[in-house]
Amino acid sequence: MQIKKVLYPAVRRAIALSSNLSVKPDPHLDPLPPADGVEVSLIVPVYNGMPYFEALLASLEAQDLDSSRFEVIVVDDGSTDGTVAVADSFADRNTNFSVIHQANSGWPGTPRNRGMERATGRYLFFADADDILGKKSLRRLVDFANIHHSDVVLPEMIGLAGRGIPSRIYLRTRVDAPLSLAFKTFTPHKLIRRDLVESNALRFPEGKVRLEDGIFLSQVYLKAHRVSILAGYNYYYLRRRTEGSNISSGGLGGAVYVSSVNRIAQIIADGVADKREREELILTLFAMKCLKIYRPERFRGYSLQLKREWLEAHREFAERWIPPELEARMHPPSAALTALIRQGDLEGILRRDGGPVTPQTSARIRTISRDHEEFALVIELDVLPQQAALGDGVLLVTHRESGRTLPPSPPTAETPATAGPRRSFRAGIPVSELNENGTYDLHFSIPVEGHDIRSRVGIPAEVHCPGPAAGREAYRTVNGNLSLRVRAV
Repeated sequence: MQIKKVLYPAVRRAIALSSNLSVKPDPHLDPLPPADGVEVSLIVPVYNGMPYFEALLASLEAQDLDSSRFEVIVVDDGSTDGTVAVADSFADRNTNFSVIHQANSGWPGTPRNRGMERATGRYLFFADADDILGKKSLRRLVDFANIHHSDVVLPEMIGLAGRGIPSRIYLRTRVDAPLSLAFKTFTPHKLIRRDLVESNALRFPEGKVRLEDGIFLSQVYLKAHRVSILAGYNYYYLRRRTEGSNISSGGLGGAVYVSSVNRIAQIIADGVADKREREELILTLFAMKCLKIYRPERFRGYSLQLKREWLEAHREFAERWIPPELEARMHPPSAALTALIRQGDLEGILRRDGGPVTPQTSARIRTISRDHEEFALVIELDVLPQQAALGDGVLLVTHRESGRTLPPSPPTAETPATAGPRRSFRAGIPVSELNENGTYDLHFSIPVEGHDIRSRVGIPAEVHCPGPAAGREAYRTVNGNLSLRVRAV
């Protein structure tokens, strides 16, 4: 007797979808039947996600995948704005929504891992609190993965608020995407088979680890049997992050960032047997996560200290991972830049686009403390040798949102003007002057060679910031600078 195969409605719908995308199912694979329970667990870490967070939840509530087939797990990382009330409200009216409340961890790795521990779906999907999903996204992603037995599906993404997207990744749907293409995107917004994650005990690094997404996803990509790209629809709208707007906004320095790039390179070295493919992936990683720092509009905005920090970290990376024979395979402009990095030639890097090398100066925090009256700072000023003759400078504290600058006061010098290219100053910022909600940025303005040079005040990763008190806190930005945040004043 011939047994007739039964095609479930979801499978028939998936086959129709695949046909519409001009990608035929593999004739040697039967589509996966619908999961017994939840198809996809969508995990959202959030910290102070308003006002965008509500729009994300509304886009999840509007999904055309039946609510019994997906779950939304919000992990609140100790929010202090209206995030908690909004999350609880959506959970109250949607039985497939749940909220985990936890003390602030300060970084997205921990809340994502807590969400994975609760997840029950066949697939995982990670969303950020200020993004949006298209109405048909979850259904199409699940159907496609079930048809093609995809372990990872990269959905086509759209930029919001000026966010740049590597659109060439999504030119067409690919059932089998090359790793070289997948490695061009480390954002976590992918559909990932949960068994793949669990069987390999994969988790996001916890704590303040830069590129935690790349560390996790690079392992996912290399463990997957099939990585796919699904194009032809606006699946995920990725918002441009402004400083302080997302859960990992408290930045770390260049050396810490590049240590994570080293970690990903080691994952590639350990996980890719083919030498040529391994080298190409490391070159892709180096271009994507290291060379991009030297774009003139970006690199010239860094303090001198931060420029040097990036350069030294990248020099060490190139020495370890980019031998001269591999450098020779790079595009000529990238190879030339890599040669300058290998030599530690900062002035050569600054000259390569015809921009001025001088004057430049760099101000950074050596120590910071606070009491009930003021933030007390010791600021170290570093200049290139030809700029050693310094005039008196002033510390400027400017409210980012309004542009209002506090009355400047000259710092007290700790070292004399004849001490050479490095000098230290003491300065105080009265707490009572920080009376507007928002962010205050610190600049040091100083005459150098006839120019009035304004430098952001950096803060090295090893310098401890005092904890928040009375609604005011000091923190290190994503670019390694010191800012002051004021809330509920």
